[in-house]
Amino acid sequence: MIASDSGTIDTLETLRRDRVAARQKWTFVKGGLPEAVNRYKSHPSPDLIIFQSDDDRENLQQHVAALAQVSDNQTRAIVIGRENDVGLFRMLQQSGVSDYLTRPLDAGLVADAIRANFSDLEHQRKARISAFIGLSGGCGSSSMAQNVAVALGEKSTKTVMLADCDLQGGTVKLNFDHQGTAGINELIRRADRADHVDATLIERLAFRRSDTLHLLTCEPHLEFDRDLPEAVVDHLLGLAMHSHYHLVLDLPRHLSPQIRNILRLADDVVLTVPPDLVGLRNFRLALEHLSDIRGKNHPPLLILNEKGMKGRAEVPVSEFVKAVGETRFFSLPFDPRGFSDAITKGSPLFETSKKAVYRRVFNGIAQQLGGGVAMPEPLGARLWRTLKKWW
Repeated sequence: MIASDSGTIDTLETLRRDRVAARQKWTFVKGGLPEAVNRYKSHPSPDLIIFQSDDDRENLQQHVAALAQVSDNQTRAIVIGRENDVGLFRMLQQSGVSDYLTRPLDAGLVADAIRANFSDLEHQRKARISAFIGLSGGCGSSSMAQNVAVALGEKSTKTVMLADCDLQGGTVKLNFDHQGTAGINELIRRADRADHVDATLIERLAFRRSDTLHLLTCEPHLEFDRDLPEAVVDHLLGLAMHSHYHLVLDLPRHLSPQIRNILRLADDVVLTVPPDLVGLRNFRLALEHLSDIRGKNHPPLLILNEKGMKGRAEVPVSEFVKAVGETRFFSLPFDPRGFSDAITKGSPLFETSKKAVYRRVFNGIAQQLGGGVAMPEPLGARLWRTLKKWW
């Protein structure tokens, strides 16, 4: 980005919060186009250049032509000018400029322009990132992530990688009865030694449970009093952004800077809560926070777990559903024996239980997360829709 006006710089800085823009690496170049031309004579040009220019039409055209000489063929450009001139815009388009915006800048318009430039890349990117996080202790978020990962691996056309990011209480290694190396721990040790960490190493450290389900496990330690190293998080996210993986992240409850960054960049955020008053309060707080970091157009998916526990005062489901909508809501019954049996057998409930509700719910969540699982409409829903037509 090339800008000199403080207002323009402030507006461009705020765009780091946009989910599509945040997935790109941003670099600010002080000065004008001549400085950028000199820079890209010796450095590779980025995928997108946004630059401010107050030059007249003739000088601007010359600078754009000079920039084109030192840029890759795939590089796109957005120009920020001061004149609302259709003729100028057409001239710039003929010179290869993607878009032309006028000052004062509107952050929403700039974000739309960036999304338009990367829309084809987002369409080509077949990988997805699904982040699971619980809103109260023991609510079952890890179990949800693990069972949905199995459902995705069973039906999805892409490889699923389940990564256990809970350094103090991770359960993926235990629940899948994995006896091998804990990949997350090894990544942390290498990052501490400043060793090279990349996507190839992550793939090598992952345990292949099946052809379509890989596990990146964690051996929890109570002395872990810190977050995942930034290098590990960056390469985990990069693995999904530049590959065909569906990355399922089992996150800890605490909202550290790294966890917030994951929640901001994930394609989907899955919240697991108990259907009680504390769960409703935490859910509303989480919605506000996610709206701030992800925008209001990307609501989370909600799982109400342990519904129907005896002796517990539960909040009506409608209080939760009206915040996310019917299509982003699932519930599971309280079934301590079923989950205990699954842990004892070292396999997820999705594979061990004979109850149809679990396959239906976990397959439904997988479908919502882009797993390509076609779910038939439940008989009760079809019957209810038919009866409503008669009444």
